[in-house]
Amino acid sequence: MLACLIILTGCTSDDMGTVVGYVYTANGKIPLAGVSVYVKSQTSIATKSDKAGYFELEKVPVGTQTIVLKSGSFKNEIEVDVKGGKNEISTKNNPIKLGTGEGAVKIKMAVIYGSYDRIQDILNTLGFKQLSSPDVDSSGYVLYDDPYDLFYNLTLMSKYAIIFVNCGADETLDSTMIRNIKQYIHGGKSMYVSDWAYGFVERPFLEYIDFYGDDTVDDDARAGLAELVSATVLAQDLVEQLRKNTMQINFDLGSWVIMDVSAVILRQ
Repeated sequence: MLACLIILTGCTSDDMGTVVGYVYTANGKIPLAGVSVYVKSQTSIATKSDKAGYFELEKVPVGTQTIVLKSGSFKNEIEVDVKGGKNEISTKNNPIKLGTGEGAVKIKMAVIYGSYDRIQDILNTLGFKQLSSPDVDSSGYVLYDDPYDLFYNLTLMSKYAIIFVNCGADETLDSTMIRNIKQYIHGGKSMYVSDWAYGFVERPFLEYIDFYGDDTVDDDARAGLAELVSATVLAQDLVEQLRKNTMQINFDLGSWVIMDVSAVILRQ
């Protein structure tokens, strides 16, 4: 009977706490939905932030715990002395800034210049600054004028967690560049391309993704019309962030690149 009593009462509410807080973009201005929050030593104790950037991580063992906040390549690890009851680690006025600030794992990004988009401006707005090289001890991005300066050097590419390619970047890829891109992605890294830079995704990964038109003809997928398109948002985390599951996309210029979604689904 004594043994049973010990088993039944060995874990009480005093042994557990709830960790609560807010997580925002790196500039501390925009709440982030869908950020994974978990205990580093017990990843099954997990939750996600809501549309207000708020999270409640329940049943966290008392004592010193490392709380991880992660979305894509961005991650913060915060050491918390957890006590029974509620443990507030950040507020709306002083949120955790994902990718920067307290406990941030430094993220290096590369941006390849294009004739049209300027992803680097978005990164600046979000709170990530331009760096002179990937060896600078800070989160941020390095801007490259020419794809050749980056994609010919796999060692250099591997210093970055994410590579962004702006619309209008030179899409002349040879076998070395294609091989390096494949190895980079297979190594667990991420690459984002915009519109007319689609060749950087299609050519290395023909077996996984397809675009409209003839793959052997350069720019054949540039077939979109200038029009207003109704879109359905499928990713739940993105629904939380946008606070809606449908939206209107205004393609104010023609010749935007069309992806063959049916081919992507079938290949998955």
